[in-house]
Amino acid sequence: MSSCKLFLDTRSVKKNGKSPVKLAIRYSKNSLYLPMGFDLSPDQWDGERVINHPLKGKLNSILTEKRAKTELAIVELEAMGELSNMSPKQLKSVL
Repeated sequence: MSSCKLFLDTRSVKKNGKSPVKLAIRYSKNSLYLPMGFDLSPDQWDGERVINHPLKGKLNSILTEKRAKTELAIVELEAMGELSNMSPKQLKSVL
């Protein structure tokens, strides 16, 4: 069983006070963290979606689409029995 969750990675705060938004994928005792391509400050993130940002609608649409595509790919890999044998590096190359 696998799971995907969006989060603000505050472990790596940049000089401007912003942190990258990432998608955490957990599967078969492995974890993979995919950057979503933009950074936010903590007051622009509510734990699930972008808030208090001028482009929040567009950014939330991008996150929803990327998460849905990733979840679909993972379900397909699970159905074929391939996911459990993949390293995080291999999975990242497929996604």
